[in-house]
Amino acid sequence: MKIDNTGNVTGVFAPQSKRTPRRTESEDVASQTAPAKSETVAISSRTSQAIAADQQISASVQPFDAKKVEEIRNALLSGDYQPDSSKTADGLIQHLRGLL
Repeated sequence: MKIDNTGNVTGVFAPQSKRTPRRTESEDVASQTAPAKSETVAISSRTSQAIAADQQISASVQPFDAKKVEEIRNALLSGDYQPDSSKTADGLIQHLRGLL
């Protein structure tokens, strides 16, 4: 779909003019009893590398402390949460350095 500088939309699919006939009950039963075809999937080496990298990153991520998260959540809800902006900035900088 494209919109030209006049505001006209081009390349839009036209609505279907013919209705698809409904399948009969016997056709539905036949399709359910037909043997399944076997299919194979090949994964490229680049995809394998991406999967390996994702698994490596997942393994290095530390689980979160549910109790601490709940404490922060409660402090936010009550309006008592006072974040330390310099500590937050330092943590963000350390994290970004680790990505380089």
